[in-house]
Amino acid sequence: MIKQVITIAVGLTCCAVSYRADATTFEPVYVESPLTVHSEEAPRASRDFATRLQLDVSKLTLAADSEFIFIEDFPLDKDRRVTLQLEEASALSSDATLVVMRHDERGRLVEVELPWPTAYMFRGTVVGEPTSDVFLGIGSEIANGWISIDGTRFIIGTRYADRMTLLYDENNVPEGMINWSQYECNVETPKEGVYKGDSERAAAIPDECPQVRIAFDSDSEFTDLFDGSETAAANYVETLVSSVSDIYKGEITVGGLGVRLKISYLRLWSVSDDPWTCGDTDCQIGEFSNYWRTHMGGVDRHLAHLLSARSLGGGIANLFGLCNDGYAVSGGLAGTFPMPLEGEQAGNWDPIVFAHETGHNFGMIHTHEMEDPPDECGNGDCANAGGATIMSYCHLCDGGVANIAFEFHEDNVDSAEAFLSVIAGSEGCNMWPNDPPQLEDDRAFTDMNTPVAIHILANDVSNNCNNLSLSDFDARAQRGGIVTQTANDELTYTPTGTFAGTDSFTYRASNGSFTEQANVVVEITRPPSGGGGTDPIDPNDVIFVITLWGSRTADCTGDGTTNIDDLLAVLEGKAKPDRSRGRK
Repeated sequence: MIKQVITIAVGLTCCAVSYRADATTFEPVYVESPLTVHSEEAPRASRDFATRLQLDVSKLTLAADSEFIFIEDFPLDKDRRVTLQLEEASALSSDATLVVMRHDERGRLVEVELPWPTAYMFRGTVVGEPTSDVFLGIGSEIANGWISIDGTRFIIGTRYADRMTLLYDENNVPEGMINWSQYECNVETPKEGVYKGDSERAAAIPDECPQVRIAFDSDSEFTDLFDGSETAAANYVETLVSSVSDIYKGEITVGGLGVRLKISYLRLWSVSDDPWTCGDTDCQIGEFSNYWRTHMGGVDRHLAHLLSARSLGGGIANLFGLCNDGYAVSGGLAGTFPMPLEGEQAGNWDPIVFAHETGHNFGMIHTHEMEDPPDECGNGDCANAGGATIMSYCHLCDGGVANIAFEFHEDNVDSAEAFLSVIAGSEGCNMWPNDPPQLEDDRAFTDMNTPVAIHILANDVSNNCNNLSLSDFDARAQRGGIVTQTANDELTYTPTGTFAGTDSFTYRASNGSFTEQANVVVEITRPPSGGGGTDPIDPNDVIFVITLWGSRTADCTGDGTTNIDDLLAVLEGKAKPDRSRGRK
């Protein structure tokens, strides 16, 4: 019998005090719902149509690096439960930068770069409902998302101030419960005018997934939405952009492949002295663009976008601004998906605001301004408000955001794709990352004389949107094990004879442009002896591991000696020797 194992990356530097083994699973992981019905009811004003939820993000631990997961018993209300079939959907680029502006001990403004806080972004469907649509963004203390099923859209949102998370069917929200902001959008039109498609350039576009890199700035009021929590603010930005990226990917294509929005940079302000002084959108986009041209030229981007919680009267964007020194401002952001907690509550549908302004950067216009308008909501006529698209103003009509479908009108799609066919791939507009793949070292466990199948590419990243392919591997491992390929991403290791201990081999994988190498360590255990114990680990394995990792010492426990404790730290995934140590 062949054992099936999930590869585990050991990717940690030796001698770290706290250890974490990064793992990516090839097969789906089943987890309990991180959102369950709260023991307390929703606030009185929303109790008849909303369900209060309890967030337990620890239930997603097994999904931390899984590409596919099933969330079981996910609530739709107090009584109904569904299973969600999801895949990872984060909009973070592989090199995304997070900086926070703070004051040092002398009160000087300083920029601090931080690691991105953990968050879980998923998209998918409800099991058994192939036409359904699900997005979930879950951070350490916030959860936002939607489930669209059978013509109904359930909204999930968290108000950070009191960690109140609600789930509700937007069709059941009483009229007047949310007083939708009179959001107005201004557009700065370039001199170039309307772009026409370029079929010659379109034919030359690479057959890879295009990515639009967006650099984000914010104001101190945005961080204040989360009581100053930099973690929650960063989690929400990742949620906001990830939710909209999925919409763009399904609507706008370049070379036949959906465009993904990626966060390349985010700056948060944890102090009040941000550089923004304007009170309206026209002034703000001028101030924002001038500041970024002067001070932020080194930030790699296709677009720059300001996220503001101030009441600027709406948003504004450069039409056809993508890759043309383009800017956009989303004002009046709420910091949560809509939360109907009390009557006449002011509200914004943040994803629609961001998607709308970014749409202008892509060359899309308001639907009521089209030559043959599909709706006249922007002119006060709500006759065709139901099912309106993102670039409309139909959220201002009766029904609010329930009128808005998460899609773009076909004329706007045509306009955006014609624009992209002209600029994509031009100087300063390379949308196709072409970096070497990132391969993580793997570990597997098996018994003596028992083959084990290892999904060696499951925890590796192509970094250029192409599929990774196995290009080469050691047919015989260092200690004699036999390695054979049984699928594109699967190698089967078979131990030889009565060998027990640690064996290893290397493999190489390509993303079409670059090839990298990684190691696989296999631990083979001897069957229990009559006394119920196991044989001690062979000290030669310690020497073998040291040699394998290219280091003269593997002192990971800090006792100054390479011993069995160091080997166990490696085998248990708590550390790995530093490859840079001991090399000549």
